[in-house]
Amino acid sequence: MARQAADGGLEEHGAISLVPDQAGDEVGSSAYIQVFDRVNGPTYSVLGVTLTFPSDELSISLTSQSSAEDAPTCEERISNTTGEGSPTWRPTVIRGQAGCTGTNDAGLTFVEWRESSYWFHVETFASIDAARTLLGSWQLVP
Repeated sequence: MARQAADGGLEEHGAISLVPDQAGDEVGSSAYIQVFDRVNGPTYSVLGVTLTFPSDELSISLTSQSSAEDAPTCEERISNTTGEGSPTWRPTVIRGQAGCTGTNDAGLTFVEWRESSYWFHVETFASIDAARTLLGSWQLVP
Protein backbone atom coordinates (compact mmCIF):
# COMPACT_ATOMS: atom_id res chain seq x y z
CA MET A 1 0.00 0.00 0.00
CA ALA A 2 2.74 2.49 0.93
CA ARG A 3 4.67 1.65 -2.24
CA GLN A 4 1.57 2.36 -4.36
CA ALA A 5 1.10 5.71 -2.63
CA ALA A 6 4.75 6.58 -3.23
CA ASP A 7 4.47 5.62 -6.90
CA GLY A 8 1.34 7.76 -7.27
CA GLY A 9 3.01 10.73 -5.60
CA LEU A 10 6.04 10.49 -7.86
CA GLU A 11 3.87 10.25 -10.96
CA GLU A 12 1.74 13.22 -9.86
CA HIS A 13 4.84 15.42 -9.53
CA GLY A 14 6.45 14.21 -12.74
CA ALA A 15 9.38 12.82 -10.77
CA ILE A 16 11.04 9.46 -11.06
CA SER A 17 13.05 7.56 -8.50
CA LEU A 18 14.77 4.26 -8.09
CA VAL A 19 13.63 2.12 -5.17
CA PRO A 20 13.96 -1.45 -3.90
CA ASP A 21 11.01 -3.76 -4.42
CA GLN A 22 10.04 -3.99 -0.75
CA ALA A 23 10.33 -0.29 0.09
CA GLY A 24 7.65 1.53 2.04
CA ASP A 25 7.08 4.40 4.39
CA GLU A 26 7.01 2.24 7.51
CA VAL A 27 10.17 1.91 9.59
CA GLY A 28 9.66 -1.87 9.78
CA SER A 29 9.78 -2.41 6.02
CA SER A 30 12.96 -3.70 4.41
CA ALA A 31 13.71 -0.15 3.22
CA TYR A 32 12.30 3.00 4.75
CA ILE A 33 11.87 5.85 2.22
CA GLN A 34 11.99 9.49 3.27
CA VAL A 35 11.86 12.38 0.79
CA PHE A 36 14.44 15.04 1.74
CA ASP A 37 14.26 17.37 -1.26
CA ARG A 38 11.85 18.12 -4.07
CA VAL A 39 12.16 20.84 -6.69
CA ASN A 40 9.67 21.21 -9.51
CA GLY A 41 11.19 23.70 -11.93
CA PRO A 42 9.79 24.83 -15.27
CA THR A 43 12.02 22.45 -17.26
CA TYR A 44 12.98 19.70 -14.82
CA SER A 45 12.24 18.18 -11.43
CA VAL A 46 14.61 16.97 -8.73
CA LEU A 47 13.68 14.41 -6.10
CA GLY A 48 15.93 13.45 -3.21
CA VAL A 49 15.15 10.41 -1.08
CA THR A 50 16.94 8.64 1.72
CA LEU A 51 16.54 4.87 1.84
CA THR A 52 17.37 3.24 5.16
CA PHE A 53 17.81 -0.50 5.56
CA PRO A 54 17.48 -1.09 9.33
CA SER A 55 18.48 -4.76 9.24
CA ASP A 56 21.73 -3.93 7.40
CA GLU A 57 22.37 -0.64 9.23
CA LEU A 58 22.74 0.95 5.79
CA SER A 59 21.51 4.28 4.46
CA ILE A 60 21.59 5.55 0.88
CA SER A 61 20.75 9.06 -0.33
CA LEU A 62 19.50 9.05 -3.91
CA THR A 63 18.86 12.18 -5.97
CA SER A 64 17.12 11.91 -9.33
CA GLN A 65 16.82 14.76 -11.81
CA SER A 66 14.36 14.54 -14.70
CA SER A 67 16.67 16.31 -17.15
CA ALA A 68 20.26 15.19 -17.45
CA GLU A 69 21.19 18.29 -19.47
CA ASP A 70 22.12 20.46 -16.46
CA ALA A 71 23.74 17.65 -14.48
CA PRO A 72 27.50 17.12 -14.37
CA THR A 73 28.83 14.40 -16.66
CA CYS A 74 31.13 11.61 -15.54
CA GLU A 75 33.76 12.94 -17.94
CA GLU A 76 33.64 16.26 -16.04
CA ARG A 77 33.79 14.50 -12.68
CA ILE A 78 36.79 12.39 -13.67
CA SER A 79 38.76 15.27 -15.20
CA ASN A 80 37.98 17.72 -12.36
CA THR A 81 39.03 15.59 -9.38
CA THR A 82 41.11 18.10 -7.45
CA GLY A 83 41.60 19.28 -3.92
CA GLU A 84 42.13 17.60 -0.61
CA GLY A 85 39.23 15.37 0.37
CA SER A 86 37.74 15.40 -3.15
CA PRO A 87 36.49 12.05 -4.38
CA THR A 88 38.63 10.22 -6.89
CA TRP A 89 36.19 9.44 -9.71
CA ARG A 90 36.44 6.39 -11.97
CA PRO A 91 34.30 5.22 -14.90
CA THR A 92 32.09 2.18 -14.30
CA VAL A 93 28.81 0.60 -15.40
CA ILE A 94 25.69 1.13 -13.28
CA ARG A 95 22.46 -0.69 -14.16
CA GLY A 96 23.84 -1.35 -17.66
CA GLN A 97 24.60 2.35 -18.21
CA ALA A 98 27.91 4.21 -18.37
CA GLY A 99 28.49 5.93 -15.04
CA CYS A 100 31.15 6.82 -12.52
CA THR A 101 31.96 6.20 -8.88
CA GLY A 102 34.13 7.95 -6.35
CA THR A 103 35.06 7.73 -2.70
CA ASN A 104 36.28 10.63 -0.58
CA ASP A 105 38.76 10.59 2.30
CA ALA A 106 35.94 10.06 4.82
CA GLY A 107 34.84 6.86 3.06
CA LEU A 108 31.68 8.33 1.52
CA THR A 109 30.91 6.63 -1.80
CA PHE A 110 29.37 8.54 -4.71
CA VAL A 111 27.71 6.93 -7.72
CA GLU A 112 26.38 8.82 -10.76
CA TRP A 113 24.85 7.73 -14.03
CA ARG A 114 22.23 8.64 -16.62
CA GLU A 115 19.33 6.34 -17.37
CA SER A 116 16.76 7.20 -20.02
CA SER A 117 16.65 11.00 -19.83
CA TYR A 118 17.27 11.03 -16.06
CA TRP A 119 20.41 11.70 -14.01
CA PHE A 120 21.00 9.88 -10.71
CA HIS A 121 23.40 10.73 -7.86
CA VAL A 122 23.91 8.40 -4.87
CA GLU A 123 25.77 8.96 -1.59
CA THR A 124 26.39 6.13 0.87
CA PHE A 125 29.01 4.71 3.21
CA ALA A 126 28.53 1.30 1.56
CA SER A 127 31.36 0.08 -0.66
CA ILE A 128 31.22 0.85 -4.37
CA ASP A 129 30.56 -2.84 -5.18
CA ALA A 130 27.77 -3.07 -2.58
CA ALA A 131 26.15 0.12 -3.91
CA ARG A 132 26.32 -1.11 -7.53
CA THR A 133 24.81 -4.45 -6.53
CA LEU A 134 21.93 -2.80 -4.62
CA LEU A 135 21.18 -0.29 -7.37
CA GLY A 136 21.22 -3.02 -10.02
CA SER A 137 18.26 -4.80 -8.41
CA TRP A 138 16.06 -1.74 -7.87
CA GLN A 139 13.17 -0.55 -10.03
CA LEU A 140 12.47 2.79 -11.64
CA VAL A 141 9.15 4.22 -10.43
CA PRO A 142 6.65 5.26 -11.51
